[in-house]
This record gives sequence, structure tokens and C-alpha cells, in this order.
Amino acid sequence: MKTNLAVVIVVAIIAVAVVSVVAITGLNKVVTITTSGSAETKIMPDLAVVYLNIQSINKSAEDAKNRIAVIRDDVMTSLIKLGLERKNIETEQYSIYPNYDWASGKQDITGYTATQTIKVSTKDFNNVGKIVDAVVDDGALVSYINFELSLEKQNENKAVQLEEATKDARKKADAIAAGLGKKVVGVVSVSTNNYDYYPYPLYRAEDGGVSLEKATADITPSQVNINADVSVTFRIR
Repeated sequence: MKTNLAVVIVVAIIAVAVVSVVAITGLNKVVTITTSGSAETKIMPDLAVVYLNIQSINKSAEDAKNRIAVIRDDVMTSLIKLGLERKNIETEQYSIYPNYDWASGKQDITGYTATQTIKVSTKDFNNVGKIVDAVVDDGALVSYINFELSLEKQNENKAVQLEEATKDARKKADAIAAGLGKKVVGVVSVSTNNYDYYPYPLYRAEDGGVSLEKATADITPSQVNINADVSVTFRIR
């Protein structure tokens, strides 16, 4: 009899414990909603970037490389004379490759092409026309010209747009929670989906539209678009 009573008591204690755990689990259950937020604005660029292409085709790879070096040195000298610093003149790509002729039915090397692309950045928009004139006279080609944002301005505006995107996500979460008869009481997680801006193109050689002379005759910067997107998971109650 005592044994049966002890078993009953133990079972009762276990049952109470289970009920308590369930109750506590129910009370601590986290209910969340996830919303996305976005922000977009337009600002004036603070940088003009001229992308150059230097090319040489010669019988030997050495001659092609040497010709590229001569043009590059002339371009560098001209740009420095215009007041640009070396840190604002960057080589983006350099390559030498053979040219082939298949007319004979086999792969015959007819010569070599050397190319080098150079990025020239300036905050003085009035300098763009002078840069173009100088490098073209030295034998370089202008591939395209952009109005862009310096790294400093990108970082400055990135913080602002991410803040606005986060506020947008919170506003949506508040509306959804209100519709459910609840309130936002905390944040579970946040992720940045995207932050980007789009340079404004002043000239594109490949487009075949506006001539280089016309594009650089009147350098008037246009605003560039900046956008940011975030995803936030909120806790509601």
C-alpha cells in the first residue's frame, strides 16, 4: 500500500513538473515578424573619373610592351603637369596576347597586342576636358567618363541610407503588429541586403552617341542614385 502511494506521489510530482514546463515554455515563446526596409536618395557626385585605354599592335610582344610603356609614360607626365597626384592615376588592367591568322588552316601568330586600362580620378570637374585633350594627344583612347562618389562620400551617405532603411522596416513592423493587436518589443536580428549607388555616365565610347568633344565641352555633373535595403526580424508581444 505504501509502495503504491509512493508511486502515485511521484507520478503526481512529475505531472506537475511537466505542466509547469509547458506553462513556462508557453510564456517564453518568442513570436517574431520579419520586414524589409529600403531607402533611396539622389546626391551630387564629388568625383569625375576618366577611364583610358592604351593599345599597341606589333610584330613582337616586346615591341608591343615597349610601345605601351612609352604612351603610358607620356600620359603620366601630362596628367602630373595638370596637377593630378599619382595616387589618382591607377592601372586597372594590363595584358599582352598573340594575334592569330587561320587562313592557312593552321594557327599562325601574326603579331601581338598589348593593352593597358588606366583610371584617372579628379574632384576638379573643370579639369576633365584638359585631361581628355592631354591623354588623346599622347596616344591614349578614352573609354568612358563617369560622375562618381569618393569613398568618403560613399561611407558618409551609406550610414544615412541604412538608418533610413531600418526606420522603414520598423514602420512596417509596427503596422503589422498593430494589425495583430500586438506591439514590437525588441529586435532579434538585422541583415543588410544591399547598399549601392549608380555612377552617372557622361560619355561611353562604345555607345557611339555623343562625341567625346561634345561630352567634354560642358562638364555639368548630374545627381547619382543611392539605395539601401535591410531585413529586420522583430519580436512582438
